[in-house]
Amino acid sequence: MRAVADPGPSTAERYRDFAEVEAPGQSVLYEQWALGVAGDRRIIELIDELPLAKRQVNLVFGAIRAAGASVMPYDELREWLLVQWPAVRHIALTRSTQTNEAARCAVLLPLLGSLPQPLALLNP
Repeated sequence: MRAVADPGPSTAERYRDFAEVEAPGQSVLYEQWALGVAGDRRIIELIDELPLAKRQVNLVFGAIRAAGASVMPYDELREWLLVQWPAVRHIALTRSTQTNEAARCAVLLPLLGSLPQPLALLNP
């Protein structure tokens, strides 16, 4: 008998977990969107069109924002997403996320420390 690999949590479970564990205290918007997605079979079907590695919450939500979605309640986002899914899908398929900023920037610490203080991070 051949063993079947455990597929892990479903997409809905991953989005619910993100909303309940990762987003609180970080992003009210993403928390609300993730809860909305987790309970929305149609949107889950769209996200499940993506390869497993491209279904990440941060990647999909980043693609949504890159495709032009503004800050909006989930009900409005859902309607927007049903129309704009091809653009969101394309962005998600061609982009990736990098979420270990602290580790990635550690090599810059000596240089940053030598610059005139204080420093500020600017988000364009």
